[in-house]
Amino acid sequence: MPRRQTPLEVMFSLFKTSFTLSHRALAELLLSDLPLTNGQPTAQMSQDTSWLSRTIVHSQPGSLEDRYFADWSCASNQILHKLQEKGYSNADIYTMIAAATDTMAQALSACGRNGLLYRNAASRLVSSQPDKAKQLRREQLEKDMTKRDEYDPEKKKERERAEKEAELQAKYWLDNPVKKSQKQALEDEFDRLGNELRELKSRRSFFSPFEFKAKRECDTKIEQARARRREIKDSLKALDDELMAYVSNEIES
Repeated sequence: MPRRQTPLEVMFSLFKTSFTLSHRALAELLLSDLPLTNGQPTAQMSQDTSWLSRTIVHSQPGSLEDRYFADWSCASNQILHKLQEKGYSNADIYTMIAAATDTMAQALSACGRNGLLYRNAASRLVSSQPDKAKQLRREQLEKDMTKRDEYDPEKKKERERAEKEAELQAKYWLDNPVKKSQKQALEDEFDRLGNELRELKSRRSFFSPFEFKAKRECDTKIEQARARRREIKDSLKALDDELMAYVSNEIES
């Protein structure tokens, strides 16, 4: 039986095959430039391809600490800018991401994560874009994939299960409005802290080498924001775990 790809492996492969962005080039944008306890930042360590492949690309979800990675919003902006520099339009980028949705969702499911959540997020991302040419390409891609899947009984079962899961998730949040509000509040706080982190990092970059106290205070605030974001991620994961337990129990019953 062939080895299943990890989600990060799918992502790195997508950028290499679709956007000609090497693993090391992507890692420089994705990983943190802050030093670990060994004095080296992961962005620098990623130039060792064996370390990058073993530690990052083939890692399982949840096995790496947040400090290995750059702030997600900053990293995504850098990656988008790099792709645009290479001549890719937003339409090209969203189309390529949409084409890899199945592969990523399957990789997440194989690792015990909710692939349906990724499908929904990717679908919302693509459908929110106004570019007409991109929309037409996405619709054609969906038609081609649907036509192919019509003759695959396994795909039909997956589709029926996905539809059932979506129905149950909607029912769960409808029956649990307090948890739904709690989830929304946590997500809003997570985004707000992300904006604060960007501002703090930007502010820190303007300090002179001799402003030790200001740097320490800024670093403290950065670590506090990161710690709180980790707490929020754990809380959101707990809510998602409750949701998926409910969905799984309902499907199996």
